[in-house]
Amino acid sequence: MTNTKSNEKPDSYKHELTDQLATTIQNYEDAREEYWKSKKNGMDWDTQKGIIAHADNLANLLLQGSKKLILQEPIFDAEAFQEELISYNKEISDEISGFAEITKQKFPMLKFPDAIFKSLNNLILDEKIPEEDSLLKLVWERIFVDLAWDTVKDRLIQGTNRLLQLAEVIVKVKAEPPESTLRFLCRVRRCFIWGFDSECIILCRGAIDTVFAEIISDQVCDKHKLKKANYGHTLTNRIKAAHLEGIIDDQIKNAAFKINTPATEAAHKNPEFTIDAFKMIKDTLFVIEYLAKYQKTK
Repeated sequence: MTNTKSNEKPDSYKHELTDQLATTIQNYEDAREEYWKSKKNGMDWDTQKGIIAHADNLANLLLQGSKKLILQEPIFDAEAFQEELISYNKEISDEISGFAEITKQKFPMLKFPDAIFKSLNNLILDEKIPEEDSLLKLVWERIFVDLAWDTVKDRLIQGTNRLLQLAEVIVKVKAEPPESTLRFLCRVRRCFIWGFDSECIILCRGAIDTVFAEIISDQVCDKHKLKKANYGHTLTNRIKAAHLEGIIDDQIKNAAFKINTPATEAAHKNPEFTIDAFKMIKDTLFVIEYLAKYQKTK
């Protein structure tokens, strides 16, 4: 007779984290439906369609519209939803205004730029959840769940593998780039991990642009008779000027143009431009490290 271990898992047990997360989301889906079906209030939202179906339809319109930032059909066909959304936004705005007023009263000697209080909008939105038993809360939940499915199914494994990829290049960068460049690199990392490759390469261009702008002034570009664009000297001009000045060699110049050219294409002509984003990041760090070392020797 064979003894079975007390801690042995059943055949249905899933060890993989993605499976566990998917099960958790599905359990939430089921519990959410049972909860809202049991509610008495709210049926005046749209009795014909039902609570769940009506809210899911509104959420789907928002999700689809957000992909192109253009609605294919009117979304504010539900008066209750429109009123709740307006009230929700007003509450957030009032919180920001109230905080700003209290701050100015308590610290009258300090001058706080209005931009500081405007930036609070994102902080409050990040943690704010619509009122319970409201139609807005039900729509909010549907969007929340859909984003959770999207993350687990399409992004999580890819993002984890890409983070491991980045370990190959992170440990090799020894020179510390400027703070303005680091801000771009943080977003490069985020876009790469979550699969936004076009955005990633555009930000790579922004990262090297900040370094070249610190090293190559407009006067240096003018000295080499490089033609300005309407808004001033371009990254292309600064790369050329750096090469003419002997600051960078052919290898760095070519790497910089391998970043600049496709990123410009993605930013101005084709946002779905496809390229090896990881190779782009490696070239970006290669250029940044070289220029950061140059700055140290100045």
